[in-house]
Amino acid sequence: MTYYLSYFPSRKINIVALQSCFAGEHNYLLQTSFKEFLYGVTGKAVKSLNNSNQQLMKTQIMLQETASALKSCSNNMNIVHNKLSTSLANTVIPDIKIQLPPPIPRSY
Repeated sequence: MTYYLSYFPSRKINIVALQSCFAGEHNYLLQTSFKEFLYGVTGKAVKSLNNSNQQLMKTQIMLQETASALKSCSNNMNIVHNKLSTSLANTVIPDIKIQLPPPIPRSY
């Protein structure tokens, strides 16, 4: 069985010979080379994605802590507001007017 490659039209390739070429040790070398190629291409991308994932998880934890602190602060502010409103609306303390005595004349 003979086929022509489109990029080498003058060369004939025997498919049976090509298949037997990759048998045994050649097949192992091809597999090893292919794995190394894939690791080289994807290895850096995987490391970068893992680093990004770790940073995103740290950021998520910080955001959750910040949201919790802001909620607590908001609750405390509402408590202070309610207590202050109650204190200002309550007329328990009457208005006290103090009359000052007239000033003492100085003698020179």
